[in-house]
Amino acid sequence: MIRAMLIDTQKSGAVELETSQVLEHIQKRRRPFMWVDIVEEPPESSAELLTHGFKFHPLAVEDALNEVHTPKVNDWDDFLYLVIRAIDLANENEKPLETHEVDSF
Repeated sequence: MIRAMLIDTQKSGAVELETSQVLEHIQKRRRPFMWVDIVEEPPESSAELLTHGFKFHPLAVEDALNEVHTPKVNDWDDFLYLVIRAIDLANENEKPLETHEVDSF
C-alpha cells in the first residue's frame, strides 16, 4: 500500500493523495512537504515511484527495498537516506522488545 499526505503550510493542513497525484506534484516541482508511506508494496512499483518519480539514486532505492540494515545515514548530495530501527511495543503474547526497520529519504 502506498499512502501519501501533502502538507501545505500555506493552507495549514494535510491532504491525502492518490499515487497518480504524487507523481503529478513531483513533475510540477511543487515543493510542499510530502509524506509517502510504502508498506507491503511490491518492490517493482515501489522502485518505480522512488527511482523515476522522486529521482532517488537506484542504489539508495535498492537499499530501501531490502530490509536487514544496521542504522545508517547516506548523503547522496541531493538527498539523505536514513535507516533507523523503531521500537514496537510488545503485547502479552510477544517478546518483550521488538524492532523494525524504517527507511527515510
